[in-house]
Amino acid sequence: MDGYDKLKPCGIAINGCIDGFSRYVLWMEAYTTNSDPKVVASYFIKTVSGIEDSCRQGTENVSVEEMQMFLRRNHPDSFAGERSFLYGRSKANQRIEGWWGILRKQSAQFWMNLFQTLQEDGHFTGDFLDKSQFCYLNLVQDELDEVVSGPGIPTKSDQDQLMTQHLVGQ
Repeated sequence: MDGYDKLKPCGIAINGCIDGFSRYVLWMEAYTTNSDPKVVASYFIKTVSGIEDSCRQGTENVSVEEMQMFLRRNHPDSFAGERSFLYGRSKANQRIEGWWGILRKQSAQFWMNLFQTLQEDGHFTGDFLDKSQFCYLNLVQDELDEVVSGPGIPTKSDQDQLMTQHLVGQ
């Protein structure tokens, strides 16, 4: 779980989460913030129910940690309650960091160049971020959805097949 800040100066912040085992992209969301714990928690609630998670220790992850421990508080297995959430070191966050490189090549660089051109031409000064969010936020999210579902990113059926192979030892 991590935030991508390359478009933040233009008012668009991206937050993503990748499952460490399957490399399945759990969510990739563009919004006005990627550091508000309540917003990140809403992505978690919308996406995950009962999946253990390891993420970088950051203020945006506190609510997710609390919800995960609460949701798993009464489970009888060894990963219940406080053991249901793991913080990893930033260097252990390689999957999402690697994915940011893919995102930049396939999508984000275009937006970075567009905003830089708008700025150089005097059409964007960084003021009135709500205007750029109104114009571009949904377009960026649509493109994120396309990149996530594109080739090279495991689909849900790929994840299910991987999980089955792992469980039966193939």
